[in-house]
Amino acid sequence: MRQASFGQRLVAVTSNLSNLVVIANACDKAYCEGTRNAYGPHVPFDVVSKPEMVAQNIAGVQAVMTGISMIALINIEEPNEEILRRISKGDLDPLEEGLLLRAANCAWGAGQPFRSDKGLLGRATKLNFFNDLPEEEVRKDLFQIRAAATALLAMLD
Repeated sequence: MRQASFGQRLVAVTSNLSNLVVIANACDKAYCEGTRNAYGPHVPFDVVSKPEMVAQNIAGVQAVMTGISMIALINIEEPNEEILRRISKGDLDPLEEGLLLRAANCAWGAGQPFRSDKGLLGRATKLNFFNDLPEEEVRKDLFQIRAAATALLAMLD
C-alpha cells in the first residue's frame, strides 16, 4: 500500500470539520493576541453557534497550505513538512514570510464577498492591496498563520 503524500495527509486533516473548528479557534485567538485584544478577547465558538466565525478564521489555513507550496518552489529540496514546521516556529526568511503574508491577504480577500454577516456580497468592496496594509494588520496575519501552522502540525503528528 502506498503511503499518503504530505498533501494528501494535509487535505485529510482539513477535510474534517471538527479539525477546522479547532484551527479556526486557534486563529481567532491569535488574531486577538495579534491585535492586543483591540476588538475584544477570544471567545471559543463552534460550527453550530457561530459558523461565520469558523468560515472567517480559516483563511490562515489556506494561507499556510498555499504558502507551503510557494516556499517549496524556492526551496525545492526541502520537505513540505519541514516548511510547515518552520512556518509554525516563525523561522522564515523575509521572502518566505512575505509570500505567506500575501497568501493570507489573498485568502482573506477571496472570502469577503461570501461573508453573509455583512449583507449582499459581504464586503466585496473592502479589498486591500497588501503593500498598503498597516503594520497591525500584517502582525495579526502573521500570528494567525503561525497558529494555523502549529495546529496543522499537531494534527498531522
